Amino acid sequence: MFERFCAAEREHGLFDITTADGVHLWELGRSALVIQLAEAAGLWGPLAAAQGTVQDVYTGGKRLTTAPSADTVVFDYVRRGQSGYRTAPFVDDASLFVVRPGADGYPDVDETNMVYPFAEFTQWKKDWRQRWSHLRVPEVDARPFEAALTQALGIRIDLGDHLRNRLAKFLAEREFFTPVFERVRPEEVLIASSHWWAGIGAAAARSGARVSDIQYALTSHYAPSFWFGQKPHYGATRFYAWSDFWAERTNVYDEHVVVPRQRPELTAAIEAPSTEEKRWDVCVISRPRVSRRILTFVQELVAERPEPRVVIAPHPARARSSGRSSLRAGSRGRSTSPRRTR
Repeated sequence: MFERFCAAEREHGLFDITTADGVHLWELGRSALVIQLAEAAGLWGPLAAAQGTVQDVYTGGKRLTTAPSADTVVFDYVRRGQSGYRTAPFVDDASLFVVRPGADGYPDVDETNMVYPFAEFTQWKKDWRQRWSHLRVPEVDARPFEAALTQALGIRIDLGDHLRNRLAKFLAEREFFTPVFERVRPEEVLIASSHWWAGIGAAAARSGARVSDIQYALTSHYAPSFWFGQKPHYGATRFYAWSDFWAERTNVYDEHVVVPRQRPELTAAIEAPSTEEKRWDVCVISRPRVSRRILTFVQELVAERPEPRVVIAPHPARARSSGRSSLRAGSRGRSTSPRRTR
């Protein structure tokens, strides 16, 4: 399905279609559409990790529009409760961190650090002037996109207001953050999962900053953000990956920088191997999106190879959302209560 999708993009030049103001529409709505198609076809399950209640309330005095100068601005990962290890290598006293709310609001924001809440942008969008501006976003002619994908996939594609809504999101982000970056004047803006925040990336580029992405998940050939025609107009040009293995598995970025993830528990396990009896031979880490397909794979595995002991551990995202700790290297899976399949 994905290969047909990409072929249609190339054949019909979908990435070259712009609005009257020159905005490249397909970059804004493409990833979300890939995900929706995968879910509708039953290939992917729902994104359970993004669920949960947040308290987007901030009563302090920090405002993005009055933030001080900083060489680096880091936008933390949006999914609640799972962002610490992704941006940890970039935490220092000189970088300005922009964080999203969690269930307890903005506990990392205080009056002495360089951590700023996302709240001002959220409130700005709720103002009646911005609501009116949203209504005035021009209509988008989705027919070329619908015709190309309908022909390629053999099913009727009706995009509705999808592209217009993504355009409105892009324009709001670009309008708000352009003066913010002009004030802060960063040399680099790092955005975890940058292709979801095209307007912020465009605003950063307008101010002369380098836009970079931080690895947050799979970057394989079949990731929704993998193919952007040539290069994205609003995305990052630098990609911070955890290893060469991951850095080689994307074609979106001009430059890759390997920033090894610090895993003290893994280092400790290597330096002092456990003397306990081995509890399993194969551990399969699940993934909420494709858990059904992974379970099918495990069933086939144990049927074909009955000798090994096979366990299943939840994906770290699911383990956190359910209150259980994630699989820790060297712990032989005990912290996740892996389920025996045999």
